[in-house]
Amino acid sequence: MKTHYLLFLYCSFLILCGCSTKKGETVPEILIFDLTQKYPVKEIYLQDIAEVSYIPLETRDDMLWKGPVSGLGEDLILNVEAMKGDILLFDGRGKAIRHIKRQGGSAEEYSGIISVVCDEQQKELFVKSNSMKKILVYDLEGNYKRTLAFIPERIYRSFAILDANHLIAFSKEHEAGLNNNFFILSKEDGRLVKALTIPAEKEIPEILMQTDANNNTSIATIASYPITPTSNGLFVQDLSSDTIFSFDPATLSLHPAIVRTPSIHVMESEIFLYTLIDSPGYTYFMTMERANHNTQHSGYPRKYYIHDKKKGEIYEALIANKDHPASGHSLILSGQRSKMSPGTNGIGFKTLDPMELLDAYESNQLQGRLKEIAKELDEEDNPVIMVAKFR
Repeated sequence: MKTHYLLFLYCSFLILCGCSTKKGETVPEILIFDLTQKYPVKEIYLQDIAEVSYIPLETRDDMLWKGPVSGLGEDLILNVEAMKGDILLFDGRGKAIRHIKRQGGSAEEYSGIISVVCDEQQKELFVKSNSMKKILVYDLEGNYKRTLAFIPERIYRSFAILDANHLIAFSKEHEAGLNNNFFILSKEDGRLVKALTIPAEKEIPEILMQTDANNNTSIATIASYPITPTSNGLFVQDLSSDTIFSFDPATLSLHPAIVRTPSIHVMESEIFLYTLIDSPGYTYFMTMERANHNTQHSGYPRKYYIHDKKKGEIYEALIANKDHPASGHSLILSGQRSKMSPGTNGIGFKTLDPMELLDAYESNQLQGRLKEIAKELDEEDNPVIMVAKFR
């Protein structure tokens, strides 16, 4: 029954997009992710599914790391301190390269940073400033090159490198309509090349409201990961759609890849599904439940899943690091939001705090290369980046 439904969905999507499959062409396999199913729970080591390495970052007064990894390439690590307008570049061995700060009021400066993506091959940084409705482009020395204006009536929530000539951006403006939320843009001047349609029944509010024990209410925008690099292109998703699509950069076309069930539109307590990391062998998912969001509660429950493509199975993953087993099966990874260079998909990473590593080392809890690195650390050092290349 599910197979018939998926074939119907795929054919309906092709009709909606005004395209069709060629004679003899097979319908791509679609993964069903059932959010009501209790998938088996597995305790695994990260090393079972990924090649793990560690990069100790050089510490300098002008190169102090803040926050998460913003991007990781073949031989470049990017860190962005958006509040201060700072961009830090390290090489693939952790050596500090450059501190870039072009914040200001001139035509060649940004007033603020929302996000930065890097094209390692073309040696360019793309700095997105929503207040200016522009993307400013710099070389890796910090020299200004050009400005890409946002397309009219759009604010880019997220964007990524697509190929040598294009960016892909995600925008969701109510007044601009529900569909056409993804846009292929020229990297040279920002002009619109193609708009992509993500079908959705209706708009899902992306606001989180939480009331604490003292009746204080906080409001935040729900997490959104609309673009995930894959080995063949990208996953693109809109939380208002029940389908995550595979995007082929060569043909600029969409194909259904993952279908969630039940529909987000019929769930009383909404559960959001995200793709975080994709490799030839595995997809790493996160779910987040907007449970009882009008009542008193704390936090929004999250779970992490692995789809083993070879075995064709999905399981809830409780992940531990074999080099630090005492830390337990609670390891959570972040993923690339934009490829910095070809082959840098399927990468997860986590920043490891020097003080925590020193404590673990003194308690004889570390093994292998991580133990060797921790032995040389000072508590004031920049963090160590753990890199996991999924198989």
